[in-house]
Amino acid sequence: MPSLATYFKLYATLCVLTCLTVAVYYMDLGRTSLIVALAIAIVKASLVAAVFMHLWYERRFYVLMVAISLIVLIFFFVFPFIDMGSRADVNPSTGPRIEAGPASK
Repeated sequence: MPSLATYFKLYATLCVLTCLTVAVYYMDLGRTSLIVALAIAIVKASLVAAVFMHLWYERRFYVLMVAISLIVLIFFFVFPFIDMGSRADVNPSTGPRIEAGPASK
């Protein structure tokens, strides 16, 4: 079981990461801002899961099951975005117009 000192260290770490997230919001990093903010959020969520779900202290089997579940969840979020990026190739009304040539016999 985590000690009281562990909870205070986690609290301090989460506060620092939250301040870092706010700082990233005010920085002009362009498209990278979203990636950095999501990376910080993933670190924060991992810390919370490790301590409060006691994954840090469990056998590796449970940690592996949680990791596999998260990887599958990421695939469910990433693949639709990849598919949406290729919609212009599939739907001619939103993509480049292709002129029909002479009919071949």
